[in-house]
Amino acid sequence: MYIRVSRGWFKHLDFIILDVLVLQMTFLAAYGMRFGGALAYDRPVYQDMAFFLIIADVAVLFFMDTLQDVLKRGYYKEVAATTRHVCMLTLLEILYLFVRQEGTVFSRIVLFGGAFLYLVLTYLIRIFWKRMLHKRENRRDRASLLLITVSDRAEQALDQVREENYRNLKIKGIALLDRNKEGEEAVKGVPVVSDSQEDILDYVWQEYVDEVIFVGIEEKAIVKETAGQLLKMGIVVHLEIEDPVEMPEQMKFVEKIGACTVLTGSIGHMSDRAAFVKRCIDIAGGLVGCMLTIILFCIVAPLIKLISPGPVFFPQTRIGKNGRRFRMYKFRSMYPDAEARKQELKEKNHFEDGKMFAVDWDPRIIGSRIFPDGRHKKGIGNFLRDYSLDEFPQFYNVLKGDMSLVGTRPPTEDEYQKYGYEHRARLSVKPGMTGMWQIRGRRKTVDFEEVVKMDMEYINTWSLGLDIKIILQTFLIMIKGEKKES
Repeated sequence: MYIRVSRGWFKHLDFIILDVLVLQMTFLAAYGMRFGGALAYDRPVYQDMAFFLIIADVAVLFFMDTLQDVLKRGYYKEVAATTRHVCMLTLLEILYLFVRQEGTVFSRIVLFGGAFLYLVLTYLIRIFWKRMLHKRENRRDRASLLLITVSDRAEQALDQVREENYRNLKIKGIALLDRNKEGEEAVKGVPVVSDSQEDILDYVWQEYVDEVIFVGIEEKAIVKETAGQLLKMGIVVHLEIEDPVEMPEQMKFVEKIGACTVLTGSIGHMSDRAAFVKRCIDIAGGLVGCMLTIILFCIVAPLIKLISPGPVFFPQTRIGKNGRRFRMYKFRSMYPDAEARKQELKEKNHFEDGKMFAVDWDPRIIGSRIFPDGRHKKGIGNFLRDYSLDEFPQFYNVLKGDMSLVGTRPPTEDEYQKYGYEHRARLSVKPGMTGMWQIRGRRKTVDFEEVVKMDMEYINTWSLGLDIKIILQTFLIMIKGEKKES
């Protein structure tokens, strides 16, 4: 895809944290006013309520989407949304006291006074925080946007996209589909990165670009062809409503990019709830995996050092989501000169096009030997790879956010250079430690197009249930110790 994440609730974790903190503060303040400054956590009934409020607040935010479009709401709409949230939360408090039969011992002043304080303070905090976010620039996690237009509309289109930029998109560059300004370096401080259709595809392929917007282009045939190519590459495409171009077999919906009303197409869509849960699973799995990696390090590090002096970890630059480069880590299962010797095995590679690498018997693996009679002897490196133990340091990449537990295999830089435009779509999601190819293909698939087909099946049919299924199947494969050569 780029799986298109609606990102309303998921993107505003800062609002959630602030909301929970404000709720606890107002609860303690209301209790202090009622009982003369005493600490609410000293009494069991109020201690339990304080804990319940955290769960209830997050549940209301999650299931009622009370943070949806929070950055777009004006003062009146914010009052309405905040009041609705507080009323629902108060009703849950009352229901909780009724079920536990503690309503008679719980102060009404604490209940309703706390709700009023919470309503006022959380509204003010939201208004303040929104102003802070609107002023914040150069955020690291901003989605990158390429503006495609013509020279006559460049400045106007740029102003339109920048106006009311609620999603805080980073405008990475401008591509001009005419050559009237060929050689111009920038428009209002934004670099001109391309001036032809072919250059646009090359730029998106080489650089990391999340989304593209077409504005003010009259030649519909060029827009349709370019948009189709970009969609195949997994880029989210936005078209001005006044320039409707059919986007076949893609998910389409209308939204705002700055002041432009656009028709957006992508090959997948992930709700903010699902994206949040997926990231939570990644964080939990990353934490557990890193602890297991530390334990495993104490065992395998001496063995690696004993047989092959050199570093225990093998870092390698890989290509991640939408072309982002990152350092991926493994336990070193090959000799230090493995990369240099890779060319010697080029003719034995099962993938003739070089877009992936796999051989039947890799002599670069630590401890492996080939006897004169043709017999093979496995070593510690084979053991690490057969049981996927060499992959454990990648839990650190998952924790950092470079990777996910489940995704597509991240290619090396030299593999990526051999990709065609249509192959880029498999990089529209975060790369994963495991995925469809790992549980189905691993040793059986030697056709890269089949690998791409499996990756696109995962992307197009993605669900949390599918992720869990792949994780469980991967665990079974690890137990069996299925041989891995790539």
